[in-house]
Amino acid sequence: MRFIKRALIVCVSFMLVAGTATAAKAEEARFKFSDMRQDELMQIIEILEKQVGTLRKNRDNYKEDGSPEYKELQGKIEELERELAIAYKARI
Repeated sequence: MRFIKRALIVCVSFMLVAGTATAAKAEEARFKFSDMRQDELMQIIEILEKQVGTLRKNRDNYKEDGSPEYKELQGKIEELERELAIAYKARI
């Protein structure tokens, strides 16, 4: 179980660092949430929520008026929020 959790953290972190996906791929989930057990799904949701929180804190260090860093962080936040929405739907 510990290995799975670490693997998920590494995978999610890698995907975050890898950058944003193309518009077509942005709608696809990185994980097959429908094939996951509830405990695995909850772990991923927790990780994604923590990453969104961290990115929001980092984003607050920049001004909204055209800062490229702000826009980049906002894009990553939106991507993770889409991922979270898909995960929440799978949890129901």
